[in-house]
Amino acid sequence: MDIQFASEDDLRIFERGILDSIEQSALEHAEALTRQAIHQSGSSELKEASAFSEHGVRIRGWDVVCADLLEVDKRMRDDGKGEVKLARLSLVNREDGGRLIEDLMIERCFFRTEAVNADKRPDGAGVSPSDKCEKPVRLIGLDGLLVIQRRKCASGQMSERDVWSWRLNNVLSNLLLVISYQRAVDHHMREQALPVQVALLIEMHQALRPMEANIFDFGPQVRRYVGKLEHAAKPHPRAEAFLANRAKARGEGFQNTWARQFAELREIHRILRYFPFDRMRAQSHVAAMWERRLFMMSFVGSDAPANKTSWRISRRELTRVMRNIAEARGVPDVKRTLDPVHTDQLHDTWLATARAADFKLGPGDTLFQNELAKALLEGGARVEDRWKRATRYCE
Repeated sequence: MDIQFASEDDLRIFERGILDSIEQSALEHAEALTRQAIHQSGSSELKEASAFSEHGVRIRGWDVVCADLLEVDKRMRDDGKGEVKLARLSLVNREDGGRLIEDLMIERCFFRTEAVNADKRPDGAGVSPSDKCEKPVRLIGLDGLLVIQRRKCASGQMSERDVWSWRLNNVLSNLLLVISYQRAVDHHMREQALPVQVALLIEMHQALRPMEANIFDFGPQVRRYVGKLEHAAKPHPRAEAFLANRAKARGEGFQNTWARQFAELREIHRILRYFPFDRMRAQSHVAAMWERRLFMMSFVGSDAPANKTSWRISRRELTRVMRNIAEARGVPDVKRTLDPVHTDQLHDTWLATARAADFKLGPGDTLFQNELAKALLEGGARVEDRWKRATRYCE
């Protein structure tokens, strides 16, 4: 079959035909035609970049996809909201605010219904895995093709012939990328499958929200729907272990977050006691911020503490309040979380930071930095001097 492109219309008709074949899961046919078009009309650079085998393109992190599916499915069942029936895998190939995202990342989202509308969009809201960014899932093996596919056209500096050559290479590399992604998913479904039998929606991610207007997606919009009866489910040998490690890391991260917050409470509480009598008004401003923070931390579910805790409480009483919060929040190791060593480390870190700034800390990205900056500013030289000479924290 001879494939010639005499005009833009010829190219568009060919592109639409290939995309239709992809949507109908005729991937071998689509790839054969695309490779033939590249052989006949593509540049030598594109021909060289497209000389990869099907086995060279892989998804790195399929165990993460399996773990995500197991986690979200269990969460839905535990909440009494059904089970996962549709998994959407979106290939992200984009430039965000002028910065090219180097890797081809695959975003995952799961749905309680396998129904899709006429545009092959899922019905209802999806559920994303809680740790979807901890270990990105990537499509690998297409580096040479991406160089061509992401190249932009400087039409004002190129001849008409060069612009047409760029257009041909761009469309053909786009199509081969989409086909390679779709076939990589099929390969992993054949070789490893998913641990839960679900329908699949395999697509190129597209920026659809107005706030994403500064994002430029590479590649045509195409979605392929695969019914759940078209493949079987089987356990993934590493998914359960990955979930266990994720739960352990999440517990440690949760505990570290509370340890840091409790250390910050203790440090500001200590500084409040350094204010001299003639700075009571300034002290009250910092105290109000501290008391509000402790009050908000005391919320558990819909339960709010009966009264705000005053900054005038003793260190021992503050520790008791924080212990109650930690236990209510389900912190794994309360004793280690409340260890005063966290406060000492925080003090040493911020004392060094304050010295470097000549104790003129400005507004920062964290609530603690804002509280500390205000305390040092409002407290004056006496608070600064007392804070510099603070000893190890103890109750």
